[in-house]
Amino acid sequence: MKKSLIAIGLFGIMLFANCTKTPSATHILIDSFLVKNFNYKPGTYWVYKDSITGEEDSFYVHDNVSTSTSSGNNYNSLEDNININIYQNSSANIKQANWFVNMNGKVLDIRYSGNITIEYVYFLIVPYQLGLLNNSNEDSGYVVSINNSVSINKKTYAGVVITKHKNNLDSLYPSYNNTFFINNDMGIIKMVLNQGTLHNIWELEKCNIVK
Repeated sequence: MKKSLIAIGLFGIMLFANCTKTPSATHILIDSFLVKNFNYKPGTYWVYKDSITGEEDSFYVHDNVSTSTSSGNNYNSLEDNININIYQNSSANIKQANWFVNMNGKVLDIRYSGNITIEYVYFLIVPYQLGLLNNSNEDSGYVVSINNSVSINKKTYAGVVITKHKNNLDSLYPSYNNTFFINNDMGIIKMVLNQGTLHNIWELEKCNIVK
């Protein structure tokens, strides 16, 4: 009888342990399509020409850092991130600007800390979808069209998403004034920027892509 009670007690402990076991961590990977197309490494640069002023500016990848952070209600999920810093060299001696690109899960978002205000815009969510890509904490993107091809400067690019910037944080500037043409291979191939006194149409002239 004593042995039976001990066995029952051990069984109860094992059952309780199994019921209260902490769920195993979930590893959230970055979508392979984003990694394949937008994981720019140092050595990458883009040269744009402003079709309004004729000026040229260049952007280059300063660094690319992969991290994994805890997330979820109980911090029991591990989420991969790729953070890319892109700097601008301006022929007009404009203050150097910094683009911060982040990829996690199925989202590519962008922050611009230069002379316009863009706060973590959800530029793309894969698979591509039309309409508002809402980011309640920061700014949002609005995908206007998904195109098989677009021609810019007599060059045709296959696979182009056109998205606008919805300003959620700064009431001084209207939304949907800034438009971006994003190509799967080359990244941003055209930027139409209208914010405050800033008016530019930057179109890609040449680039070197390292992934």
